Amino acid sequence: GVGVRTSAADTMEAGAGATLTSSPLRAAAREEISIDAALQSTVGEFGRGQQLFYGMAQLIWLPAALLTLLMVFTNLDPLGQGWYLCVPGHEQAELCASALNTTDTGEASLLFCQLSEEAWEWTRRADSIVSEWNLVCGEAWKQQAVNTGFFFGFLLGAGFFGWLSDYAGRKKAIIASGAAAGCAGMLCGTAGGYWTFFLFRAVTGFGVGGIGMAGYVLGCEFVGPSWRGLLGVAAQYFFAAGCMILPILAYKVPNWRMLSLLSGGSVLLYLMMMPYIPESPRWQLIQGRKGEATATLAAIASYNRTRMPDLPLADVVVTSGTGAGMGDVLAHPVLRGRFAVQIFAWFSVCCTYYGISLMTADLPGSVYTTNAMMAAVEVAAYLVSSLLVDRIGRRWTIAGAYLLAGTSLILSAITAGPARLWLALAAKCGAAAAFALILLYAAELFPTVVRSACIGACSQAARLGGMATPVIIMIAQAMHFPLLAFLVLGISSTAAGLLLLTQPETLGEVLPETLNDVGAPPRAQELKPWRRGSGEGMEEGGAPLTSSPSYFAGFMRGRG
Repeated sequence: GVGVRTSAADTMEAGAGATLTSSPLRAAAREEISIDAALQSTVGEFGRGQQLFYGMAQLIWLPAALLTLLMVFTNLDPLGQGWYLCVPGHEQAELCASALNTTDTGEASLLFCQLSEEAWEWTRRADSIVSEWNLVCGEAWKQQAVNTGFFFGFLLGAGFFGWLSDYAGRKKAIIASGAAAGCAGMLCGTAGGYWTFFLFRAVTGFGVGGIGMAGYVLGCEFVGPSWRGLLGVAAQYFFAAGCMILPILAYKVPNWRMLSLLSGGSVLLYLMMMPYIPESPRWQLIQGRKGEATATLAAIASYNRTRMPDLPLADVVVTSGTGAGMGDVLAHPVLRGRFAVQIFAWFSVCCTYYGISLMTADLPGSVYTTNAMMAAVEVAAYLVSSLLVDRIGRRWTIAGAYLLAGTSLILSAITAGPARLWLALAAKCGAAAAFALILLYAAELFPTVVRSACIGACSQAARLGGMATPVIIMIAQAMHFPLLAFLVLGISSTAAGLLLLTQPETLGEVLPETLNDVGAPPRAQELKPWRRGSGEGMEEGGAPLTSSPSYFAGFMRGRG
């Protein structure tokens, strides 16, 4: 999350047209050392200091998950949950009873909307914005409109805080985005009406768009290259942990206002740790603050009980790009096709991932249990996909994940009973795996000179997918066939999976550098599977020549 799930795309967008490198000639002349070399030689790549600071930085994903998926519980449809009673003796009592007793959510909504307001009354008005503000029947579109507002805010926030992270530092970006998300999240719980809630929810999305990306980058910039890959995947589990906590919290605190206050407050509580987390030494070095970067590394070495290298840190040199851009991509016959497939794939996976989450109330069983199971299969998806992608290849693993999600959703839409739930869980497994790996594959398909521009465009497509998901659900609900959304999303994911099978395999190949490299015979780079993306085969500036899922995966999870 993905999507999201923000993303390395944001980091890449910020660096489009420029490359950051530690000049080897200057380092040799002055007898200087790069940060990675310092970590590998004396400081340690993932000692106790990095374990502490990495873990503290990644904890931001827990409140990010709470605020992102909070809508599943605050927007619960009381009709599907049966949160109303029929007024005894009313002339529509029999029709009301039929609506209350049916297990089909679409039929329940259709029958309920034929009732007069005097024929029923809410039993749990305070547990959902839908029951509190009567967002049913003619007003039902507002249930999902607020979710579109959240993802629109997310889109804006990801771009703004990505820039702020590079300009003012990772910590300041986390503090600013966390304050926005936390305060707006708590204000949601005080909203006196729907449109006030809509505004606060959009601002919450704006903040959430920045906290995950900045937290991920900060945590990973403390560690050495041989650990960076593994820890990129590990960041995904923090988000999944938040997804597991949310249904437990919602079950214990069903009141939507209190749930909003607690979720927003969790971000502000996290920010209390920020004074104890150092700034990224890599960012400090890029900004010319060599003394501060050295002090940060010295603090890490102290925690690790190691020592600093004898040589001073090397300066970082910024070299301009080649000037290639999206026009060159669209004019290139091979890249144009790859770009079109990737845009559709990114849009589709974001729709599917969030669509399944937003539709859990329409599945059999308790919405709380179902959401906990969704989080559990997400963890399993990360484990399995990270094992397969370096063994059977990028194309088959990622396309297989899309096809699993797509076919499972299609079958879920046309089946009933417990089978529908298990198929939806399989779909969530596929969507989570696809969301975690699609950035890796896209980064390996495009040459260095246009990689940032292409990944940036794909990232925007994913965010638009997040905005489109509530609209798809809204249309399905208006047709009194909620599972139509599963059918649409399933077809979309299946189509994306089939299209991805037409793309080339990139496992073990040197990444293309220029437009002329695309379509040339592949150049394999011999790396041990467990070392791919861990620092071997890296450009001097740290860009992977042969990538691994773990190097890129975690960047994507602002999920949008």
